[in-house]
Amino acid sequence: MAFCPNCGSAVYDVAKFCGSCGGSLPAAQPQVQPAQPVAQPQLVQPQPVYQQVQPQIQPVPPQPVIIQQPVVQPAVQQTQSTPKEKTNGFCSAGFVLSLLGVFLFGITSLFGLIFSIAGLISAGKKQQKGKGKAIAGIILALLMVIVGVVGYFVVRNNNTINDFIRRNTGIDLSGDDPDFEDLAAKDGWIVAEDGSYIEFNSKKNTVKYCMSYLETSDYYVSGHYEMYYGKKADKYLTEEMGSSGLTDKELRNIIEDNESYFEDNLIAITCDYEEYIFEGEVQDGFRPKTTHLYGFYRLLAIDDQVFDAIEIFNLESGESFTLIMKDQYDDYVLAGGYDQSDIIETTDPYETEETYETDETYETDDIDDPYETTENTTSADEIIVGDSITGTVTLTYGTWENWQEADGGLNDTIRSRHQRINIDTETIINLTTFDIIIDPDMVSGLADSSRQSMESEGAVINVYGQDFIGGYPAYAIIGQYQDGMYLAVWMFTDNDNYLHYISVEYYESDYVAYEMVRDTYTLN
Repeated sequence: MAFCPNCGSAVYDVAKFCGSCGGSLPAAQPQVQPAQPVAQPQLVQPQPVYQQVQPQIQPVPPQPVIIQQPVVQPAVQQTQSTPKEKTNGFCSAGFVLSLLGVFLFGITSLFGLIFSIAGLISAGKKQQKGKGKAIAGIILALLMVIVGVVGYFVVRNNNTINDFIRRNTGIDLSGDDPDFEDLAAKDGWIVAEDGSYIEFNSKKNTVKYCMSYLETSDYYVSGHYEMYYGKKADKYLTEEMGSSGLTDKELRNIIEDNESYFEDNLIAITCDYEEYIFEGEVQDGFRPKTTHLYGFYRLLAIDDQVFDAIEIFNLESGESFTLIMKDQYDDYVLAGGYDQSDIIETTDPYETEETYETDETYETDDIDDPYETTENTTSADEIIVGDSITGTVTLTYGTWENWQEADGGLNDTIRSRHQRINIDTETIINLTTFDIIIDPDMVSGLADSSRQSMESEGAVINVYGQDFIGGYPAYAIIGQYQDGMYLAVWMFTDNDNYLHYISVEYYESDYVAYEMVRDTYTLN
């Protein structure tokens, strides 16, 4: 402790100024310490003086508070530097656009994805906020893009929902022309007129044709196919096929004559049948065949239902037929889609019994026979129908004309065929020999498939079993349909093991036509 030379007040040894009078203290103040004996006057210094010094010292501590105020400034400056942490604008915009895409069917999702990715990169470089929003935006956008892409292909490929809507309303949600090749290979097709079945495999580019859709694992011919649609089908038919195809004018006339036909739904198919399969084995003796087909895909409306259909024409035979998608065929039949009146105009055979004068009378006395005794007489020259391949039938009455039955036309395994229709009674006679050499034991399986096909079409089978026709053992099937028409079929193999198919379609009033075929058929 030292004393101020000016006022004698006590001061700190290190002080440069007196706390009482404010005078400066000499720098050599510490050297006064040896003269401590002179400090005796401290005993004389009144106590109140020292107490007065203490208040003078107290103002010193507040000085650091005043000095510390500038020290607080750096904290304020740090608060003012927060602009480096602001949210990135791209991140916010990307998140908002992605979120909107959820409610707008993905319309803004792609933009949301772009903005979110840009924002994530930008925020990382600038050390800005918003990365979380950018990541959320990317996830939302990707989900909507994935849903949109999957939904597009599902609808385009005619998914179950779209199929249901199309079949019940006729509206196609895909908003695009169908992929006909994918459509054709979707589920197999059944020929509406005869129940035969064709299946395309787009992956292997193979085709399989069966006589009945009820038996598709055996008894079929197979090969490869080529399919064109739209403009490619137009070019294939009118240019690449040459004389075996259509002229441009012919195709234009076909399209103009039907309001359901357009170039956009045109299909052209070439089927190269190469093998005949029976019991899992390729049969010898089958000669490869090629069938050229063309047609138009359309939605076929019956009552309140809509079905996928392809109306097909065979360029070789000139026959036409309708393909119905396999999984729709049962509903198609129940809806009344299979109707013989689509093929020929029929009249009620029970309205009037027509009789024809002739020199011969056919009768039956069998009580169990479903056909009552009828007479058929007319004056007409005998006509022999058929050839040495199919065999022949002698027509003894009626007015007969050539007939091409809509039997699918896909069966290009036909070796020879003759068909006639009686324009008075609407009876149809069919003599067909297939270009297939088979084991006679196979006939029973083929006959059973035909029987099942007839039953599936609503026919009641009256006769089924072994019989003889033209001296050959055969399987006979006779069934009656709901419209009253009867169908009698004989199936057998000749001496060279070629398959024969003979049929008569008739009404009860013309039962003699059945007997005429049964009794006059000859195969030399």
